[in-house]
Amino acid sequence: MSNKNKSLLASICSECGNMYEQKYKLEELGHETKELGKVYFKSKIQRCLNCKDYLISLDEYEKLKVYIDDLVSKKLSSFPIVDFISSEETCRLLDIKRNDLKKNQKIKRGYIFSYEIDGKRFFLRKSVEKFKKFGDGRFNLNRVI
Repeated sequence: MSNKNKSLLASICSECGNMYEQKYKLEELGHETKELGKVYFKSKIQRCLNCKDYLISLDEYEKLKVYIDDLVSKKLSSFPIVDFISSEETCRLLDIKRNDLKKNQKIKRGYIFSYEIDGKRFFLRKSVEKFKKFGDGRFNLNRVI
């Protein structure tokens, strides 16, 4: 497929089949996250001329991921240290071996909140308990009392 056809395919809205604007423009967007609820950010996007759905470039998406990760990290750093448990305690609670903790794909993708202090990883106890019960330890950090 030629580059011209690839760019044409990328310009068709998957929601309604209409065309996206040809130029990217800067807009403030809201993105719903499990960890923080709605996060607002500015991004270069293309809007559908019909339904107003939008496309975000891969570069902009990577920037958004870094931005959200930074917000989550800042939020986790505000928790008292007593709310965190060691890797060993996490393994004990989940009834897994340390090697399994490092290799588990969900844990690697952040399904349990963790924070690094002096090169050691600590896990948020509430998140570990939720992960054990539901297979996903994420929750809205802004709603924690």
